[in-house]
Amino acid sequence: MHAAVAVGDWVLLVEAHGGLGVTEEIIMPLSAGTRLVSHFYLDVDGMDYFYWINDGAERLTGITMTPQLLEESTYLCGVVPGSR
Repeated sequence: MHAAVAVGDWVLLVEAHGGLGVTEEIIMPLSAGTRLVSHFYLDVDGMDYFYWINDGAERLTGITMTPQLLEESTYLCGVVPGSR
């Protein structure tokens, strides 16, 4: 399943059971002229990928999400409306 929705000036993409959102050959070109933030987590295999890319330049990569990092962070969130 793939889905995309506009959230203000952002676009939220959801990809269930896939890894395109953390494939560098795909996400680096997509970040051209903008910011791309991507996270992938697969508990079964202990896989955890996080990318923060501005205009093709990586800002944060390979950050492991820890309880301390999550507790000390500030969050902004959007609501994705249900299907009509």
